[in-house]
Amino acid sequence: MKAIILAAGIGERLRPITDRIPKCLIPIGHKTLLSTQINILNECGINDVLVVAGYFANKVIKVYPNVVINENYATTNNSHSLAIGLNKVNNGSGLILDGDIIYEKRVILDLISNEVDTVIATITAKSVEDIGNRVKYDDEGYVLDIGRNINLAFPWEIFSGIMKVSGNSFNRFRKEAKKNIYKNEEWTLPILALSKKTKVGFQSFNENKYKLININNPDDYEHAKNIFS
Repeated sequence: MKAIILAAGIGERLRPITDRIPKCLIPIGHKTLLSTQINILNECGINDVLVVAGYFANKVIKVYPNVVINENYATTNNSHSLAIGLNKVNNGSGLILDGDIIYEKRVILDLISNEVDTVIATITAKSVEDIGNRVKYDDEGYVLDIGRNINLAFPWEIFSGIMKVSGNSFNRFRKEAKKNIYKNEEWTLPILALSKKTKVGFQSFNENKYKLININNPDDYEHAKNIFS
């Protein structure tokens, strides 16, 4: 199994911390966020890890050399980074992860052992103020819709930024992600498109049971440092 980490973004909401480093290199304890992610993936048996960098890519390469660069990171969204990453990976199965999340080993192990070939990891919202891409699903646990403005009953599930894709879905997803219409969009849109063609499951990682944090802002960063340092 392979992994692609999408880490090209600027990290505007974490300024001034990200004025001189990309968000994936913010320190968590004695390690960077990226090093923590990769170490946990390695512990789970995933050693083939590709990082899609952009903002301060030269600094990312110094930390981890297996990097492909999104040269247009300032004018595109993470779907473009997704397409670049998938284009560099051979057929098979793998994880795709945002570069601004931190997780415990159990999250990765439970996700890759999920019997559904293609599945996204979600976090249960703790407040109606929680931002993110909400996930609508059917009674069997398959994705019906993903979006920031979906009207759902609270508490809803929010896409965490982690996806396992395998089987025939891998090639389908790569083909979908290459479409130019997604260049300036979040990568939830090609996920949604894939869910219309094949079954995409979801697995909830409730914060009461799992350590999984999406670092969007300074408050999230302080929370992550308290939990993982």
